[in-house]
Amino acid sequence: MRAGVFAGHCQNFSGEQVEDDAIFVGTSLSGNGLPHKKGEWARFGIVDPKTKDTVFQHEFEGYAGVRVLAYDQQSRRVFLAVGGKPMLFDSKVRGFVKDLDGAAKVGGRSVAVPGDGSVVYGSGKSVVRLDMRTGETSVVVEAPENVHNVAVGPNGELYISC
Repeated sequence: MRAGVFAGHCQNFSGEQVEDDAIFVGTSLSGNGLPHKKGEWARFGIVDPKTKDTVFQHEFEGYAGVRVLAYDQQSRRVFLAVGGKPMLFDSKVRGFVKDLDGAAKVGGRSVAVPGDGSVVYGSGKSVVRLDMRTGETSVVVEAPENVHNVAVGPNGELYISC
């Protein structure tokens, strides 16, 4: 486990994605064996890789973990899950994009980034494709059991494990 400091609070990193001029980080209150600190919540932040300074942070009140799962270079958007809820962050404007209320909850451990501006993830028995530019989702396929991992091969073929 790695620990990160956002505004003086030390928390475990629960996921990160890197681009040339930014490191996108999600934190978790879990993993150190201690009870959660009262009044402290999971955060999403951006760290400048050159200065190591936190240049953006957002706290998610009521949540113990933020998973940063994917980054799309074309749209410059970050895909993250907060309490299983999918969210998109636009790094160009440093803000969260429209609410994804209709999007299926994020399950499993890993997601696939096919390189076409989308991210593919498991949600229960469904494999869901989310267009990171528009926020639109579609079910790709239904699996026989809950989807734990999604990956993409060099030819664009999707692989899942249940």
